[in-house]
Amino acid sequence: MKKLRFSIGGQSYNVEIEDPTASMLVMMINGKGYTVCREDLESAEAADTAPLPVANARTEVEDSGPRSAKAPRASSDQAVPTGSEAVRAPIPGKVLALAVDVGDRVRYSDALCTLEAMKMESVIRAPVNGSVQQIRVKPGDNVQHGDVLVVLHKLAE
Repeated sequence: MKKLRFSIGGQSYNVEIEDPTASMLVMMINGKGYTVCREDLESAEAADTAPLPVANARTEVEDSGPRSAKAPRASSDQAVPTGSEAVRAPIPGKVLALAVDVGDRVRYSDALCTLEAMKMESVIRAPVNGSVQQIRVKPGDNVQHGDVLVVLHKLAE
């Protein structure tokens, strides 16, 4: 868990980020839980849109303290074809719904699926423009942090 302090407009914010390298960030800001989509500025400008929050703050999100570091599962289902973008679970949870089918075209920030974790629903959004190449989960599946949910074939639009 990465702990940071930000000062914006004279107000101080204590921020804890589960995995700062993930495209979907699970954050605690002054004790309130948020799930947000992170995008590099070059990609956001190319998609001609700004990153969007994917869930409203929920006060029932709690910090469970230190977590043991787990390596991603060494499984063949974690491999992704060259030129494709894996959309991974930002946190452990349960897949509630799918918003896409194989072959669908998606734009940056379109909904792909919904996860439930810590009594909070989080919409997992497309990190790039692309087409859905594979869906590796179904509603009801339990997933771990880093599991591949959807594989997108990147499109330059």
